[in-house]
Amino acid sequence: MRRSERKREDPDLGILSGRTLFSLQRQLFARMAELGHPALRPRHGAVLAYLDAEGSRASDLVARSGRHKQVIGTLVDELVELGYA
Repeated sequence: MRRSERKREDPDLGILSGRTLFSLQRQLFARMAELGHPALRPRHGAVLAYLDAEGSRASDLVARSGRHKQVIGTLVDELVELGYA
């Protein structure tokens, strides 16, 4: 049996965790779209999850999210353009 077949038929904890995460993301962002926020995407969560009400520095977002500064910069630019940051 191929590994991909085995993972599909008898998924381990990592596969099940990933499925749970992606299912939750789909539901969350579908609901956000219903509430009038159709442009938000799961990738924006890398910034939104770590924003402080009093403001956040890009370097803090990089440290908290574990993402590269270029990725965070791009996401912040997108969120500013969309009016969320």
